[in-house]
Amino acid sequence: SIAGLLVIVLTALGLPAEPHYSVPVAPAFVLLAGAGLLAPRRATARAPVRELVRPALRYGGIAVAVAAAAWAADHYVREMRNFVRTSYAPHDLAVFLDGAAKVIHGASPYAYNADQ
Repeated sequence: SIAGLLVIVLTALGLPAEPHYSVPVAPAFVLLAGAGLLAPRRATARAPVRELVRPALRYGGIAVAVAAAAWAADHYVREMRNFVRTSYAPHDLAVFLDGAAKVIHGASPYAYNADQ
């Protein structure tokens, strides 16, 4: 785990940020961070405290999940509006859209125009 964290941190420090890559995993990070911060430790939790903490954790987790889903949906909608306005697709999406257009026109998506 420590080696994996080290690779992630060093990679993040050395490369420019690409926010569109974080969209699919950001809600999971938020949810896991909330669970890690709010979860009681089993060794020290007492029975009366557990009964008070469980509902708070359940509703807190639900609130965090709803907020993360709303943020991800808002970000997705903004990116799609930007795509429609500028007719510019990110590189990964443009590759798939170009391949789909070739298939619709009856050409192979794997053929390069200069090959013909």
